[in-house]
Amino acid sequence: MIVKIPIEETNKILELYTNGVSCCKIAKMYGVTCTPVSNFLKKQGISIITSKDFIKIPLNKHKNIINEYLSGLSAIEISKRYNVSSQNIINILKRNNIERRQTKEYLRKYPVNEAYFDIIDTQDKAYFLGFLYADGCNHNCKVISMNLSAIDKDFLSRLNNLVHPQGKKLYFSKSRKSLFKDRGYIINTKESYNMCIESVHIAQKLNEYGCVPRKSLILTFPEWLSQELLPHFVRGYFDGDGSMSMYGKGEVKSQAYVSIVSSLLFTNRLKEKLKEILGIDSRILSRYKTPIGELRIVNTQYVKKFLSWIYKDSTIHLPRKYENYLKFKAIRDEIENRPKPICKICGGEYYGLGYCKKHHHQNYMKNKRIQFDSADQSHN
Repeated sequence: MIVKIPIEETNKILELYTNGVSCCKIAKMYGVTCTPVSNFLKKQGISIITSKDFIKIPLNKHKNIINEYLSGLSAIEISKRYNVSSQNIINILKRNNIERRQTKEYLRKYPVNEAYFDIIDTQDKAYFLGFLYADGCNHNCKVISMNLSAIDKDFLSRLNNLVHPQGKKLYFSKSRKSLFKDRGYIINTKESYNMCIESVHIAQKLNEYGCVPRKSLILTFPEWLSQELLPHFVRGYFDGDGSMSMYGKGEVKSQAYVSIVSSLLFTNRLKEKLKEILGIDSRILSRYKTPIGELRIVNTQYVKKFLSWIYKDSTIHLPRKYENYLKFKAIRDEIENRPKPICKICGGEYYGLGYCKKHHHQNYMKNKRIQFDSADQSHN
């Protein structure tokens, strides 16, 4: 016969079990069999652990073990901390539906912060995501890689350290020439460095965010991203696949335009966002008769407004592009802060040739009459 547990003792049973007392010991304390105790715990949504595992690792330690595993530690490393076998750790992970890493991942030399991209809630994460949208490669949702020029090595190391807390070596590629006989041209590849993130969890998370494998023609805009983090994301994309070119007469290049290349799905939505948030007009140029578009901002005032928006309160950016922005901003600020000319007759708003609109017209008509009078005299 199965004896029932008194209702008033249920909270105490939960406390005992959480603090490491097994079902059998609790049953003996109340003079009942293990069945009513285990049934009660199951109704409370608690998974029952074998006595062997329970004695070694109390239930209140399981959350810590899960967090340690998600932070990059292997089951073997965690088992040494708790002085248990790695199988005990694996059993806990299985009961809590934690997906185990592949052999390649837990044998890796450099730990990875697996949870880095789980929530995009800082400007560093939003910027890094934008850069991966532009220049990253998601290899079958298993590995993430990104290749940058050798001149950007220090910057790539900074991004690399965000997901590799203990650092990880970048892979160097020499400059080389690639001949494409069927296409009839040669590609010169410069020296570069490659960052590789070997994490299935991160690759799958980025895939959920829209950074999908073979994304060039199908990349979509991240509608889910908050407006607060949007400028940091766009800055990351701009640093990866955008440019700002300065031009003008003389040595001082005071005019500029911005170019951002992506899929038409992405550039069309970005154009709408810039109009909605900043009131900026831009245009889309279709490239190579493919679903790839180039967003261009050609108005210099709009260029300054866009760059000021993405670089405001920036703590992470590609140094060489940021320096170009500061140079452009200094030139535009100097031009805009120059004293504005006024009409030399009335001191009104300047129109042209030293006059306001009214006196410019009067002077123009006066000069015309002088020209007609001199023409008549020469004719006579």
